[in-house]
Formats: sequence, structure tokens, C-alpha cells
Amino acid sequence: MFYATDAVSLGDVRVSDGGYLEAFASTARTGVQQYLGIEMGRPDLGTVNVYRDEADVFSHASLHSFAKIPVTVDHPPTGVSATNWKQVAVGTTGEEVLRDGERLKIGLKIMDQAAIQAVQGGKRELSVGYRTEIVWGDGVAPDGTPYQAKQTQIVADHIAIVTAGRAGVQCRIGDSWTASDAHDPDAARDAKGIAKLKAAIALHAKHMNGTAPTTGAAGEASQQKMMDLMIEALKALGDGGSSSNSMGGMDAALTADISRHHSFTRETLMKTHMIGDNAVEMSDAAIVAVKGLQTEMGRLTADNLKLTADLNLVNDAHTKALSAKDGEILKLQADHAVALEAKDKQIADLQAQAITADKLDAAVAERSAVVDAAKPWLGLDFDPKGKTVADIRKATVAKRLGDKAVEGKDDTHIAVAFDTLTALAPQHDALGRAIADSVPHSKDGKPIVLDSAAIHARRVASLQDAWKQAPAGAA
Repeated sequence: MFYATDAVSLGDVRVSDGGYLEAFASTARTGVQQYLGIEMGRPDLGTVNVYRDEADVFSHASLHSFAKIPVTVDHPPTGVSATNWKQVAVGTTGEEVLRDGERLKIGLKIMDQAAIQAVQGGKRELSVGYRTEIVWGDGVAPDGTPYQAKQTQIVADHIAIVTAGRAGVQCRIGDSWTASDAHDPDAARDAKGIAKLKAAIALHAKHMNGTAPTTGAAGEASQQKMMDLMIEALKALGDGGSSSNSMGGMDAALTADISRHHSFTRETLMKTHMIGDNAVEMSDAAIVAVKGLQTEMGRLTADNLKLTADLNLVNDAHTKALSAKDGEILKLQADHAVALEAKDKQIADLQAQAITADKLDAAVAERSAVVDAAKPWLGLDFDPKGKTVADIRKATVAKRLGDKAVEGKDDTHIAVAFDTLTALAPQHDALGRAIADSVPHSKDGKPIVLDSAAIHARRVASLQDAWKQAPAGAA
């Protein structure tokens, strides 16, 4: 069972001899009315359109429930029963309940002096408190208005005197009065405040379901718009209180609103509730409303803090990514510089190794000198063709000093050994040189090898033919 409220109006007002205020109330209209999502147990929805058709409004059970019910100043937190009637009731409805177009027409009598003065002071709208079943489901009313839920099994509980009812200015006490009519500044401010509050909650619902942005510049603007609507609503409901966007300013607005709306409660049970640093006496209903607003503001603050934290994380990640990229760029630049330096050195080395005419002459002279110095040690049959200067030096040192003298030695070491060795003239005996010189050689300088038989034959032939030769000096 859902507990709801609905605005009503009064006409044909009169004050009896006893000072009681008597009038007919026009209430319980058919059609679509709008509720806050939090009123319907759906905080995820900003507002909910609820349809009520005439079959439910004008049913026998519904009509009977409006007879002889209490009149209160504002809605008590739990409805009216025998346990709290003395504290909250300021009047009663009559027995006769009539249909008047799309509404019910009910007689009522307000018997409490403070309540009568509140009505005369401008608190002139009424609101029905009732219980009803809610059937969720989208639909369209006969007048074309879409709705999300329907009310059925309506049972009236009480009628409350309020500053601004749900059904608008048509539902007011004393439409025939001239002292204070539709230009009630309190009612205008309240209507504006409620409209702003509904708009803020509706925007918050869009943030929650993803139909409104919550991040980036658009999200920041949307969040700020929601906060501004909440502040404007509290300012309007708080008699034009502080416009500060701080929690202190909103608490002050709430405090002013509660003081004004509950100043006419006669014997309502009051409790102390903290709004910021202020201790405020208020009814259970007011505490529920204030806690709802405080919870909503806390949620909005938490959402904003989370968005800020998320944005900071994104910024940090972006900064780290840029720093890492800068590091990569610096490393690439350093590697490029090293590669260029290596390439320049390679080019310089190649240029240093390039053969020029002078270098070629020097190389030829060096080779000739090394070959000439090596031949006495390597022998006349040594062929330097295809061998480098280093090879010739190595062969010379090895020939003279043995292979171990060159094993594991670099070219510089071998060159020093070669220069030292060749600086000494090789030892030759005279007989050996004479024998070597007597040996016939071919045109390429190589000795001609003759066998002993051939040599003997040549000697015998020479002796046999000697007589044939004329003596020297003969005629």
C-alpha cells in the first residue's frame, strides 16, 4: 500500500459564530499528477507521472473513505489514527461527499484557532493524505498525457492545510475571499522551489541512467546545473535565504523552510534534528524530508568528488604517458647521435685507409725494402708474390728464430723482431759462395741441376778432343 498526498481546494468559505472556518473542499481529481521519484520509492527516477481514472476516484469505497476524516496542518509523518489524533487534528470533514466534475466535493470544518489564522495568513491550499495501490506500467491518459504508473483502491486518511499542494492554485481555501488571493508570495515561492527541486532530481536521474553527461566539460556543466537547481530550490523554500552554494547556505535555507512551514502546528510531536551546526525542532515528516535532501546532497557531493578523482587519475595517466613519450624521444635522439658519431668515425677510418699516390709509392718502397732485407735469410728462391709485408716479415723471423718466435705475436712485435734481425748481415763462407757462383743458373736465376754422369761425359770429351785444338799463338 502506497501512502500519497493530493491537493484540494475550498469554496464557499464562512466563519461560524463560534469562530470555526467552514467550507466545501474540492479534491481527489482524476487524471495525471506528478510525484518525485523518491516519493514513489524510485530514487533512480527524477519524477513519475501517476494516472488516476474516474472508476477508482468515484468508486463507492473511495467516496465513503472521504467522509468524517481529520483535517491537519501539514501532513503528519504516519497518517492520522486514534493514537495521534489529539496532537495533529485541527478539524474534520463532513458526512456528505459529492462528485463535482473531475473532483470530489467535501464539506469540512476547521476548529483550531492557530490553523484558522494560518489559512487567513495565506496558507490556503489543502492536500489529501491517502493510501493507494500503485500499478507500474507505461500508458497514456485520455487527455494525451503519458504516465508510468496508476493508482487504484484509494482510501482517504486526512486532509492537510499546506502552503503549496500538488494540484495547483485551483485547490485553495476560500477562492471567494478578496483579502489574499492568487498573489500569495509564499505560495509562489514554494511552487518555484518545488519546480526547481523536481528539475534537479530529474537531472540527477539522467546522470544516473546515462542520458545526461557526467564527465568532461559537458558533464561538469551538467553537474553544476543540478547543484544550481538544488540551491535555487532551497533558497525559494527558505524564504529567499542564503544563495551560497556551500552546505552551510543550503542548511540555512532548509532551516528557514522548516520554521515557516511548521509554525502553525499546534500540538504536533516535535523532535530535534541537526542541519549542519543547527539544532532544529521539527516533525517526523520534516525530518524524513530533510534527511532525504541531505542524503541527495551527500550523494551529489560524493559523485562530484568521484568525478574529480577520476579526472585527476586521467590527468595523471596523461602526464605519465607524455613523460614516457618524452623519455622515448630523448633516447631515440641519443641513439641517433651515437649512430652518427660511429658513422663519422667509420668514414674517417675509410678516408685514412684510402690509397693515394704518395701512400702507394711509400707502400711499394716499403715492400721492396722488406723483400730485399728478407732474401738473404729466405734464400734466392723465395717468391714474395701474393704475400703481404707482414707475411714476409713473419716468414723471415720464423726462418731465423723458429716458429715459436712468431706464435701469438702481433704484427708490431714481429716487425720489431724483423728490423732487429735484418740489421745484422748474414754470415757467408768464401768456399760456399764460390761453389754457389760456379753453379750454372738459368735466365730466371735458378741453378741448373746436372747429374754426375753428364759431368763425366763432358770431361772425357774435352780430353779426347784437346789435340784438335791449335796451341795458343800458333800460326
